[in-house]
Amino acid sequence: MRILCPNCHTRIENENINVAENICVCRSCNQLYKLSEMQDQEKIEETENLLRNPPKGISVKKDSGSEIITISAKSKSAVIVLLFALIASGLIGFILSLVLAQKAFIIVAFLAPFAFIITALWAETFFLAFGKIELVINQKEPDYLFKGIGAIGKKNFIDWPSIKNISEVTIETDITSSMGRTSGAHSTARHTSRYIHIEGKKLIKIAINNLNKEKSELLVNVLKYYKEKKLMFQQFK
Repeated sequence: MRILCPNCHTRIENENINVAENICVCRSCNQLYKLSEMQDQEKIEETENLLRNPPKGISVKKDSGSEIITISAKSKSAVIVLLFALIASGLIGFILSLVLAQKAFIIVAFLAPFAFIITALWAETFFLAFGKIELVINQKEPDYLFKGIGAIGKKNFIDWPSIKNISEVTIETDITSSMGRTSGAHSTARHTSRYIHIEGKKLIKIAINNLNKEKSELLVNVLKYYKEKKLMFQQFK
């Protein structure tokens, strides 16, 4: 582990790093830091190498005052989600045709939640087939993290000086469903969701369920790299 002090840029020696207590001390300027908030210099160099030679599914483009790191969200699981979307759409379409034939229009309202689920399935299908996550670093404009398809999606603007922590977070949710109306039996399934958390003035929360571990780790490291780079630039302005 090779860590530089963010204040005086002197290397913090290993004997001044306490992993168990999550602290490190710079003896040159007597500053105390949380180890979890520090950047490992070796990790920085590794990230720089990856940005120069990005792996498959990741591209780096420099264009007139901006740098764009694109992580493809394409996944083979798009085929599975597509099958679910087709089956669900066909089933709801069949039920809707029967309802309309019987002119039982009141039942249409009860189908609305299922229409929402089908819409979400189709959105997920297209994202897995054509989606991307982009980190856009600008010289003059605010930097932002984009998630979407093509130009359609959401921009999350990043206020680097306010960022306290960047991490990948896994959240597990118990989903309980009824197994029978008369027996009262229930089953519980555990749903796991993965997010990138960028903690600053406001929490930026990016779902990354379909990114593999290599891509999600690279995204976290790239975000930490630019955070450090931006803060160092601010110091010398």
